Amino acid sequence: FLKTSDGMKLNEAFENIITKDRLVLGPQFMERILNDLTPLVLEKAYVFCVSEHEISMQSGKLSMWRAYAPHDGVAIVFKRNTMLSLEKLPSIGFCPVSYFTPSIFSKKTREIAQNVYKNSDFFSSLTISEFYSAAVNCFASHLIGMKNPAFSEEQEWRLSLLELHNAPFISQKIEIIKNIPQIIKSVPLDINLNSHAQCFRITDFVEAVLIGPSLHQNAIRDAYIKVLQDAGFPNAGEIVKLIFIPLRL
Repeated sequence: FLKTSDGMKLNEAFENIITKDRLVLGPQFMERILNDLTPLVLEKAYVFCVSEHEISMQSGKLSMWRAYAPHDGVAIVFKRNTMLSLEKLPSIGFCPVSYFTPSIFSKKTREIAQNVYKNSDFFSSLTISEFYSAAVNCFASHLIGMKNPAFSEEQEWRLSLLELHNAPFISQKIEIIKNIPQIIKSVPLDINLNSHAQCFRITDFVEAVLIGPSLHQNAIRDAYIKVLQDAGFPNAGEIVKLIFIPLRL
């Protein structure tokens, strides 16, 4: 999406900045960022995706069931305020997806360049290392939070973590998903994150569990009620709900 003219605008904005450690960024600074961004976003970004629904849509969207849980699927409804509080965690980003066409992406990129110009005094107070980190975060978030406008109906939000960040409270393990071994990172619950955030509990997050189209809805419902009861939900039987949405099995 990045046009040559847009890249030049960014380079021009960066060229005017002399960092706190008296280093001139120079025209190659943007090139360095772009070179680092590609492997970072493609290989070192961890993303958790959710879809925003109106309160009136108690059964969710038919299109979402079809795309993501067509057979024996389950949808977890999260509490909005608790999910938003995750952004307070260091190194974690949580924001709605931007559904950009190439022309809108070009416009937003130029706006970034203009904001660099407007805030050049602030950026000059940073060391080159601090400026680089801020720039990479900005553009990585820009790319991670972008999607083709054809998917705008999903109203997606993305929780993201970049590998370059030092986040000691994040745990990781290797799982095999669709026959592909991969590293999965998790935000542990029921722990005190010092001054970073409150102590989270699973009961703070889950508002409802929707059991989608299936020939075995009752069996799936009973299993989830047992799991939630074991996790400390006193009203597990009330928050697990059967959804009778007209989806062909």
